[in-house]
Amino acid sequence: MSAPLLRSGRQLLAAVRALAVFAVLCGLAYPLLVFGLAQVIAPAKADGSLVEVDGEVVGSALLGQPFTDAGGDPLPEYFQPRPSASDHDPLASPGGRTSARTPPSSWRSSRSAGRRWPRSTSSPSPTSRPTR
Repeated sequence: MSAPLLRSGRQLLAAVRALAVFAVLCGLAYPLLVFGLAQVIAPAKADGSLVEVDGEVVGSALLGQPFTDAGGDPLPEYFQPRPSASDHDPLASPGGRTSARTPPSSWRSSRSAGRRWPRSTSSPSPTSRPTR
């Protein structure tokens, strides 16, 4: 074998070893170390500050919390979340994936598999252009 080919093989082997070492360090060892330290230092926060109702997890105390003083006025030192009609109650919203453009479920049934539903005429699609 020639010297340049041998050198390339050694460099490739060294690169594969370095990849394996750093994958284990960065992908396993470091996340497990940080997770373990968080569980020891602040176990309630490390688990996500979960809120339970009747023994069932319903959300996190850290999401959607209003930052207000005792009078209900927003605190200027905190970023304010968007207004909430449900006072940031996660159970008040169904959280579905439907939108105004989603067809009714009757159109998506197995009978209509392969058929296309009519497009909304309220707004043109971005690719539709008038023809001349």
